[in-house]
Amino acid sequence: CAVRICRMLDLQRHNRLLIVGAGPIGLFTLQAALILGVREIAVVDLNADRLAIARKIGAVTAQSVERLAASFLPAGAGTGPQAFFDAAVDAVGRTATRNQCIKAVRFGGKVVFSGLHEADSALAVNTAIRNELALLGSFAYAREDFATALMWIIGKRASLMNWTETAMLSDGAQCFENLIRQSGKMAKIVLRVQA
Repeated sequence: CAVRICRMLDLQRHNRLLIVGAGPIGLFTLQAALILGVREIAVVDLNADRLAIARKIGAVTAQSVERLAASFLPAGAGTGPQAFFDAAVDAVGRTATRNQCIKAVRFGGKVVFSGLHEADSALAVNTAIRNELALLGSFAYAREDFATALMWIIGKRASLMNWTETAMLSDGAQCFENLIRQSGKMAKIVLRVQA
C-alpha cells in the first residue's frame, strides 16, 4: 500500500512530504519515500511512541502541522499552518487530518487519502481548487507495488523493524484488541496461520 501511495504521488528526491498518521500505513509510507530518495519528510501524530518510531526511521516529527514550520521554513518566514509541502498523505482518515493535508500542501501539490477512519468528511474544497491540488484516493495496491515491496524487503532496503510483531492467527482477536488499547511501540502485527 505504501509503495502505491508513493507511486501515485510521483515523489521526487527534492520533494517535501507530509505524512499525517504514524500507524502502519504512515510508517511504511515513510520508509518507502526514504527508499525513493526523499529526504525532507515530516510525520504528524498525537501518539508520542509512534512519533519516536518515525524519528528513528528518519522523519521530522510533531504532534501538529503548525509545529513543523520551524523545521521546514526559511528563517524569518514566520510560523503557522503554511503550505510548504509538495505532497501529503492522510493515513488516518478523519475530517481534521484530511483538511490538515489539504492546507499544508503548496500550489499544484498532491494529497493522497488512504485512512478510512470516517466515511464522510467536509473538505476544504475551495483551498484545493484555488491551489489546484490533485486529491487522490489509495485503497490497496497493484501487482507491481507488491513486487516492489517484496524486492525491497528481500534486498533488505526495507524492514518491518522492531515495531512489528508476529503472532498466531488464533490469537488475532486479542492482538487487535491490544493494538487498539495500547497503540504505541507496536504498530503492526503479522498473523501466522501455522507455527
